[in-house]
Amino acid sequence: MRESILRRIERLVPVLLVTSHDLPAADPDEVAAFCREFISSGTPAFRLLYLAMTLFLEALCRLRFRRSLYSLRPAEAEEFLESLYSSRSLLLNAVPTLLSTPLYLAYYGRDDVQEALGFEVRALREEALRREVVR
Repeated sequence: MRESILRRIERLVPVLLVTSHDLPAADPDEVAAFCREFISSGTPAFRLLYLAMTLFLEALCRLRFRRSLYSLRPAEAEEFLESLYSSRSLLLNAVPTLLSTPLYLAYYGRDDVQEALGFEVRALREEALRREVVR
C-alpha cells in the first residue's frame, strides 16, 4: 500500500475514532498500524474501495467547508461526520461507517479497553483455548 494512502489513514484516526471519556485513550500510532495491516491484508477490491472512500470523504469536506477535514475544529468535524451518519443517502452514510470500522476494531481489540468494559480477557482466552477443536 502506498505511503500517501497510509498517511491519509493515520490522519483520519483522531477525526473518526471517538471514544468515551471513561475508557483509555486511543493511541493513534497503534490504531494506524492495525489499520495498515488490516487494509493491506484485504482484497485488492477492498483496498481500492477504502482509498476511494477516503478521497470521497476529503472531497465532501472540501465542498462543504472549503477546507480539509484535518483542518476543521473538532466540533466542526464531529458535526460534519454526524451529518453523514444521519444522511438519507446510503452512500453518504456508508463513508464514515466503512472508514471507521478498522479504527474501532483496533481500539476495542485492546486488552485494557476490553477490561475497562468489564470483560475478563484472560478468562475468555483460556476458555477459548479449552474449546479449540483438534482434528
